[in-house]
Amino acid sequence: MGGNVDSSVRSSSLLHTLQSNFSVHADGSIRDENGGSWLVWTAADFQHWWLALETHLGVPMGRKLMNAAADEEEWMFNKYSLFRVNGLFKKRKQQALLSQRWHLLGWGKLSLANDTITSNLMAPITAGLALAALEKVHLSRIKLQWKQVSPTQTLLELEPDTRQLAPVRDPRVFEWQNPSQQHINDRISPIELDIEVRELGWANAGEASVLLPVGFFSRIFEAISTQLPLLAPSRIESFHFSESMQDSSTHVVSATCLAIEDLLAKSERPVYIQDIQSWRALCDAYMIPFGLGTYERISATDEHGGVLFQLKSSSHLPLTVAWLIALWQRGHGKKAKSSLVQQGSGWSLEVSSLLNYA
Repeated sequence: MGGNVDSSVRSSSLLHTLQSNFSVHADGSIRDENGGSWLVWTAADFQHWWLALETHLGVPMGRKLMNAAADEEEWMFNKYSLFRVNGLFKKRKQQALLSQRWHLLGWGKLSLANDTITSNLMAPITAGLALAALEKVHLSRIKLQWKQVSPTQTLLELEPDTRQLAPVRDPRVFEWQNPSQQHINDRISPIELDIEVRELGWANAGEASVLLPVGFFSRIFEAISTQLPLLAPSRIESFHFSESMQDSSTHVVSATCLAIEDLLAKSERPVYIQDIQSWRALCDAYMIPFGLGTYERISATDEHGGVLFQLKSSSHLPLTVAWLIALWQRGHGKKAKSSLVQQGSGWSLEVSSLLNYA
């Protein structure tokens, strides 16, 4: 009984800390106190999405995943001075800061003394996060290899690197991002999660989950922008993009949509669409609580469930678009065709049946 009470207290304490640091905004994003956007993912969903992404791109990209995590974590260390400690017992203080950060974000545990990671996240991600921390500790570049010895434990092998410790560059800015909206002050509520503290991070609604910065996904998008998705002719016809978008950007959106479609198809999420009013409940259930965004306005375009979403520009727009299309397909039980067009500072997404019922 005492253990259950202690777990409940620790879970409530963690939720309070999360709510002090993260809030939900009117555009369906989750933001920290600096205005940075974050996403809540279950560890299982991210792995399913990533494996589907690799399948649709036709290439393994584990090293790119590690680099995206390492670069974004280092960028955050530098921009927000997250790792600055002074005085005696410096290494002990650094370990304490890392332990606090990894616990808060659900990443698991990193031991600087033993070069080991225990986490529910994919090994390339945690290896990248660890690399950024270790380079800060050693104040030099490091060559890192990892060996996953169990589903949750990873051993790190470190070698000195002669490269200079130059600052990591900012993530690429895509057409769907609007820098002027990165610090919008439209907070509507604290982040709301069904938190349960576990040995390795925490669970949301019973599933091991994490918070990941949107900048990490921007770096993933940049990494996959040069890869052409393997699309069947029918799928090529199902995507239409604004002429203002670069081909590399359309590759990102197409691949993201296909991978989210696969993720949702394998999940047990119930999706019911009776009419246009159903979309508010779907976004409230499956998108906004996780920082995936939502629409500004919605209108019907035909008698077969076709809809037109008006969307704000955002760093995570490919994921917003992907989830809306995947939910439409799941709710209507048929393949969709979509059109993503830039309109002023925002975007319009039209989704309708791939088949012509006229």
